[in-house]
This record gives sequence, C-alpha cells and structure tokens, in this order.
Amino acid sequence: MSVLKAVLRIAGPDGKHHNWADVARLSAHNTRAVMPDNADPSRCHLNRYLIGGPDDNVVALGQAMIRERRTSKRKIRSDAVLAVSGIMSASPEFFRPGRASEGGTWEPECLDTWVRDNMAWIINKYGDRVIQAVLHVDEQTPHIHIILVPLDGNGNLNCAALFGGTSHTMSRLQSDYAAAMAHLGLTIEMHQAKAKHHEVTELYSVMANTPTPAMVRPETVIAKHETPGRLAGKTEIEHWGVELLEDYYGQAQALITAQAQKAAWADHLRLEAERKAAYYKDAADKLKAELAANEEAAGSLKRQYQAVTTTLRDLGLGRVLQDFFEAEFAAQDGDHLYYMLPGGPEVCFDGSRWTIQTPDSELASGRGAIDLLMALTDRPFQPVVRDLVEVYGDEAAIGAVNAYTYYTAPTEVDQILDDYSPSDLALRVLEARRLRDRPAPDLVRSGPTAPASLKAMATSPSKPGM
Repeated sequence: MSVLKAVLRIAGPDGKHHNWADVARLSAHNTRAVMPDNADPSRCHLNRYLIGGPDDNVVALGQAMIRERRTSKRKIRSDAVLAVSGIMSASPEFFRPGRASEGGTWEPECLDTWVRDNMAWIINKYGDRVIQAVLHVDEQTPHIHIILVPLDGNGNLNCAALFGGTSHTMSRLQSDYAAAMAHLGLTIEMHQAKAKHHEVTELYSVMANTPTPAMVRPETVIAKHETPGRLAGKTEIEHWGVELLEDYYGQAQALITAQAQKAAWADHLRLEAERKAAYYKDAADKLKAELAANEEAAGSLKRQYQAVTTTLRDLGLGRVLQDFFEAEFAAQDGDHLYYMLPGGPEVCFDGSRWTIQTPDSELASGRGAIDLLMALTDRPFQPVVRDLVEVYGDEAAIGAVNAYTYYTAPTEVDQILDDYSPSDLALRVLEARRLRDRPAPDLVRSGPTAPASLKAMATSPSKPGM
C-alpha cells in the first residue's frame, strides 16, 4: 500500500504578499473570478467557502483588520508582509481509495473528514486572522486555499513571529500539522529540520501526476484467482470465468481511463505551450516593430540635426583671413591657430572664438567670421554679408549669418533687458515685428571692400567699433 502524504505549504517564497494587488489576484483565483486553465468549470459550483464568501472583498477585510488591531503608530514599511497565503492537500489515494488515477473524483466521507480536521487545525492555530478559506474540488485533487493577516499578539504586522525566519520554526509548524493529520493516516516528509516548499505550479504538477496502472496481462489475472479443480462442476467453472473476465476488463478499463487522463493532460500542456509560444511571438513582433519605429525616429532626428548643423555652419576663420586679407599662417599652439595680417597685428583663434592682438595688447575679440570681418574692416553687418555672398555664395553666407545670430543673440537679449523698461521693450518688440513683416529689399551685390588701415588698427589704443 502506498504512503499517504499530507501537504502543507504556507508562508513560502510565493506565499508572503507585500502589496494588496497580489492579495486581490490570489483571491480572484480562489473565488474563480479568474478561471485557471487546470480547473473544470462544470465542477466550480462544488467548491466550498469555509471562511468568507464569494462576494467578500478580501483586500478591504485585511485593511480593516490592520486598522482596527494595529497598535504601532509608525508608518507600515514598504517591505512589510501584509498577508500570508497557504494551501493544504493530500495524496490523491486518500480522497479516492483504490482510484488514485481517477482525477477529479473523491469519496464524500473522506473529503468531509479531511476538511473538518484541517479547518479545526487552522482556526486553532491562527484564529480569526484567517480572512478567506476556500475548498477547491474542480481540479485533479481537492485542496484548501487560505489567506490570513500576520498580526502578532500585540497587534503588529509580524510575519516572523507567526512563521519565523528559520528552518527550525517552519519544521516545527510542519510537525504540528503532521501530528494533527496522523489519525487520518497522513504523513509529511521531513528533511532533517527543514520544511520543504514548492511553487504553486510545481504543487499542482505533483497533484496531477497520478500513477498509471501497469499493463494488464491475462496470466497475471488468472494467477490471482484459484483455478477450479478437475472435479469442479459446470456452474463453478462458469463463475470462475466470469470473475476472470470482470477482473480483466475492470483493470483494462482503469488502464484506459488513466491513459485517457494522461493524454488529456498532455494535450492541455501542449495547448498551454502553444499559447505561451504565441504570446511570446506576439511580444517579440511588437518589440521588433517598436525597435523599427525607434530606429526610424532616430534617423529622423539625425537628419534634423544634420540639417540644423548645416545651417549653422560658419565659415572657417583661416580661410576668411587668407581670402580677404592674404594673411599667412604663423603658428599653432595646441588648439590655437595664429595668422599674421600683412603689415598689421596677428589673429589668434580657437574654433569660432578669435582675438586680434599685438605682442603688447589685445585689440579686439569676438566669435565667428562675420564678427571678425566687421572688426577688421570697421564696417557694419550688411556690407560684410554682401561681401560673403559675393565671394562664397548664398549657402555659405546664410550659414555664416545663422552662426552669427546664434553667437550674438544671448548677448543682445541681455543688453536689451538691461537698457529698456518692460514697456519700452514691448514697443521695441512691436516695432521689430512690423519691420520683420515688411517685404525684404533685394541685396545689392558688390565686391569685397578693402579693410581700413590695418597699421592704424595696430597702433590704435582703443578697441575698434563693432
């Protein structure tokens, strides 16, 4: 005879709940508000509510119990265990003696006795902390789900006080449950002092993994029945034959039923695997589409960035100095380049920033090609731009103008804010909008204008007008 085992899984790795959303999902499973794949909908009405009812809001009940009984005034920690769940079951053979392979069936007397003794143990152990207990008989093997609030004797959330944080405490709990189930012929496997826990999915697999009867052989059946003697009468021989046939066909039917259940279970697993494969394929397809969209968006941003950098591309300062003033490259010191102007000072620049200097003093400084030409020629903005258009063309000149605006706009805005009151500033904005909306006059192109005396600039003690 096989050993009948009791199953208790409580406060395991997946049985300690730190948020009420998990408790709500678990309660939905218990009440069949969410139907699991391994449950038979035609037997759901046979499930029993042992504590609580189908319409109870378990989350509200748990929260209310904590509010009413919790004595600590401190804020509940984010990692506190708010609820504990557990499951109790037994070997299939216990619920249906001699018919372990007939999943989804049970003997009413065996089931009622087991339920009565399990609930007595739970209530004696945890009292009214248990806010939900449901018997499920719509799966392969009957089992009870419970949810409780882990309040200690002082009214504080204290899962460790009830279930401990050590293997010794859990082993003692398992031993206590084993003692309560011993009179039913149920035992619990103990591994030294450590209780053995399983994930819910693994536990369902164990409950569903019922044994399959061995292949029926005629010689085995005949050996179980005493063969009539040579002097046996016709009636005795006929009875013997009937017994053989009934035994043989009974075992064959049990084998067929078990194999059919195995096939159904295998089909269920296959369908579940196909469903998960379809889900992951759909998720992968969505991820690929998102990646493609992100790549397209990144490409669009890159193109926009390239367009902006193109419009802001200034003219090279060395090129401008050579084309306009026949300046000669003098030296390089790190990132600083030095050009000598004919008969005049030198220009030092690093990127877009430049300085006009003599060995003794700095004459002017600024940023960008237009600003440099305005300083060296002592001419305003528009004539300088006309020169750039004539020498380098419209596109290069537009890039230089955009760069000049980018360089000088912050300084000009600060100057405006310093020089004008809010009312004056509003009037200037209106005037700027009026000028902006006027038709732009055609640019009158003319050749580059030679600079004013560079020697005079080199000897001038004051900074040139900008």
